[in-house]
Amino acid sequence: MAAIPKPKTPGLARIRTELVTVATADGWVLDALHYPAAPVASPTASSSSTPLSGTVLLHLHGKGANMLGVQARFLPEMLPGVAHLSLNMRCHDLAYNTDREDRPVAGGMYEALDDGKVDVAAAIAWLRAEGYETIIVCGHSSGGYYAGEYGVTGDPVAGRILLSPLFTNTTALGWWFPGEGELDAALAQARALVAAGRPDEIMALPSWYWAISARSLIERASQPEGLWIEAVNRDASPVLMMWGETEDRNAAWAGLLDRIDAPATGGPIVGSDHWYGGFETIVADRVAAFVGELTGETLARASGV
Repeated sequence: MAAIPKPKTPGLARIRTELVTVATADGWVLDALHYPAAPVASPTASSSSTPLSGTVLLHLHGKGANMLGVQARFLPEMLPGVAHLSLNMRCHDLAYNTDREDRPVAGGMYEALDDGKVDVAAAIAWLRAEGYETIIVCGHSSGGYYAGEYGVTGDPVAGRILLSPLFTNTTALGWWFPGEGELDAALAQARALVAAGRPDEIMALPSWYWAISARSLIERASQPEGLWIEAVNRDASPVLMMWGETEDRNAAWAGLLDRIDAPATGGPIVGSDHWYGGFETIVADRVAAFVGELTGETLARASGV
């Protein structure tokens, strides 16, 4: 009996990319991977399709992740007919910078929430300079937070893809400080550090980040609920929203999708978790359909992936 061929795993093909640098308005230089569009052989077509001209997906990673993770790992391979730019935001890998040469600490455990807006604006400016006219922002987790709210103040984008988006920066507070009075005590300590001129002093946490700066903790705790969905609704660009059906925020995301005023489609991916492992094809097909609706052009998925 002949052996059954093992299905190809997304992410194993060689695809062309280039490492570029993106300068932010406040003086930081960020790495990004640029994947130019290329002709693609569709799994349902006998010939290669023409790459989309002037359209790009801007990928934003989640907290502690980087430009090589989740959708930015498999979508450039599965959808090579459109260009991609995957940005290393300041929060990548929970990165930080020390005070060498008087440079301030930033990103990761030190991140100010507005840093993300500046990072996204820099990436969009880079893409405009490269000649891209149709920019679709695609963010996962906290990257989805920035993808959802970006259009409020920035260069208008054509569409937003929100993958398991963070919709409040207060979520982790209950994980970090579950006991009665624990959060109040931590915030009192953080405020004392800020008052003493030590806003970047690191405070230990029991999970996830494992540490956070005093100033960053205070900012997260003081963020008003509902801020994100209000920001999403100040932008009229269409939205595609997806998440894993097994995630504990499944019901919350369903409710938020119903509250988006702009044209919005999507829903849960049955059986998937936060990382979409094994469900990459579903994500790619939904993204391809969304891009096709925005551009009026067919975006084929590559054969074999």
